[in-house]
Amino acid sequence: GIGFETPYGIVPIVSQAVIYDLSSGDPKLRPDKAMGYLAAQDAKETEESRGTIGAGYGAIVSKTMGFDMAVKSGLGSATVKVGDLIVSALVILNSLGDIYQGETQITGPYNTNENRMYNSLHYIKNNKIGFSNTNTTIGVVATNARLDKAKANKLASVAHNGYARTIRPVHTLSDGDTIFSLSTGEIVEDNFDLVLTLAVEAVENAVIDAIYSARSENGYLSINEINKRLNNLS
Repeated sequence: GIGFETPYGIVPIVSQAVIYDLSSGDPKLRPDKAMGYLAAQDAKETEESRGTIGAGYGAIVSKTMGFDMAVKSGLGSATVKVGDLIVSALVILNSLGDIYQGETQITGPYNTNENRMYNSLHYIKNNKIGFSNTNTTIGVVATNARLDKAKANKLASVAHNGYARTIRPVHTLSDGDTIFSLSTGEIVEDNFDLVLTLAVEAVENAVIDAIYSARSENGYLSINEINKRLNNLS
């Protein structure tokens, strides 16, 4: 009975980085020790599954006008290479805001009855966001470039620019956006600015991948399904 009160139950507060996904499926179902052990056993070096899987199973975006108008999201990943340098990103996309590719809006609150997609930036200019901290986009940026602690911290910080390029609004008081960084330390890369630049690009691409890889689930429509409806396709 102690924790952060949400519309779908009380969430215990411990040291963690998790998304809020209790609006998807049964909010009483929670991961346990056995599930964590099975997930570790099932881990593969060649895993390439994306979308509505794993931690991204309950992820949704574009929630400024309410959960009932949210769009399905999920897990996305991307890799960028320059020579021997590799920078990869994995993102669990569960943002309050809409998703953009460049200046093109991809997602927005979708009203199924009107078959209409709205714009969150336009909405919040005239309305207060009625949410607490029930949104979080979590990312991991990994590189084979050797990093010390200061560079790893800088990499995680700058990688948030990938969020800023693709999520609007982003880093709101209703979001708990987080990025972790890590290095395999395989190569010495003198051009650290290049590592930072590729990290932003990788995060940006991973966010877009999370949207287009998702499928409709638990009453939330994917953007692929919404686009079919907007274009009156069967």
